[in-house]
Amino acid sequence: MPKLVFAKAGFFPPGGVFFYKDDAHGIPLLQSKSSLDALISMVEAAYLKAGEPAPQPLKAHIENFICENVPRGFCIGAYPANVPEFTTPQTIKRRSLELAQVSASRADPGTTLSRMRVCGACPANSKTLCLSCTGLTDWAVRQARRTKIGQDDAMGICLHDKILLSLLTSLNLAPAERGDRPENCWRHNVPNVANDIQ
Repeated sequence: MPKLVFAKAGFFPPGGVFFYKDDAHGIPLLQSKSSLDALISMVEAAYLKAGEPAPQPLKAHIENFICENVPRGFCIGAYPANVPEFTTPQTIKRRSLELAQVSASRADPGTTLSRMRVCGACPANSKTLCLSCTGLTDWAVRQARRTKIGQDDAMGICLHDKILLSLLTSLNLAPAERGDRPENCWRHNVPNVANDIQ
């Protein structure tokens, strides 16, 4: 039985969107800006389409999922003792800030956009969390000291660098070790940073 519930009924989660996904049963990220009940209807339909039984009680499972993926304080209850790394907004923010502090300069807009195109199609671009729902996309853009562009909405978390791609693509960092990164990863060959925005 889920252990986390909204602290106050009728309130929207941070970011103003109700959301849910269940990778294990083929349920993609579903979102509703109107109400929790609207999301519940969407989720029920998705489980039916997938030929899978929806977990019961469904409302409680959806609330628990949202609670595990938004900043603490919105919900009450027993949080997992060992939250997997990079699954909470707090952890993602901490890791992103750590790497941002290593890079005092930011890439020019053209370089950032070029990097985003590479990351947008990369299999290591994880979208496990709804970054727009939790406000992390806007937060990353502010940390990058630039305005938001359309590609930001396609950016997730880099599974190699473990930070928000909207921020990572804007940072000037030393070349990364190849390891198991895709061959076309832009961090293999960092471009000339002479024209960076400081």
